[in-house]
Amino acid sequence: MGTAIAKNILKSRFNLVVYNRTIEKTYTLVEAGANSVASPKEAAAKSDVILTSLSDDHALLDVVTSEEGILSGLEIQ
Repeated sequence: MGTAIAKNILKSRFNLVVYNRTIEKTYTLVEAGANSVASPKEAAAKSDVILTSLSDDHALLDVVTSEEGILSGLEIQ
């Protein structure tokens, strides 16, 4: 589901930063023009809007709250 959403974002000509715990899943998006990063922290630091598409609550909590998670990459003003 996340890949389909990402492809539509790219079709709309928005800049897209992608992260996936399985790097191979980003390859088709990178070929289509997305920028891949190594961590959710890096994705958050390079983004104005963050969308997630994860399999369950545990995955979401890990991606958001881990040491390299989304929250650690936000610049709060």
